[in-house]
Amino acid sequence: MSALIQKHLYVNFQQGVTPTAPILNRCYTVTCCEKTCQIYLSVGREYNIQNVRSMRGMLLARWTCIKNRYVLKCCCPLGGGTRAEIKKGYAKCRCDLPLALGAIVYGDRLLLEANPCLCRAPIYVEFTSPYYGPQRWKTVDNWRID
Repeated sequence: MSALIQKHLYVNFQQGVTPTAPILNRCYTVTCCEKTCQIYLSVGREYNIQNVRSMRGMLLARWTCIKNRYVLKCCCPLGGGTRAEIKKGYAKCRCDLPLALGAIVYGDRLLLEANPCLCRAPIYVEFTSPYYGPQRWKTVDNWRID
């Protein structure tokens, strides 16, 4: 794992989750402080919306089950603004996505070690913006941990 992630990652397990359970509806909120390069990962039963408001939100993710298979569903909110701002946000989110996913993998590694099937689970990433039509920025990419 990237030394950057190991050095700058702070992990907070919220009430209702442990480092190894539960899997279903386990929510991740990955945010960062660009001034300090710190990456914050909150793991809980709900998203840590307070962190998203106080810092730049990078990624929201949740373990779910589709057709009897675990799937990590992620959302990169692009926010609003002009088309140029949304386009810039989309490019930044795509660039930051490997770092954000790496933060989840490293920060929640005990869960992944206890459940190796999660390392092979598909990761669906959706980029969303409420502006300029729901389909323009609502795209879904497939990623993998392994």
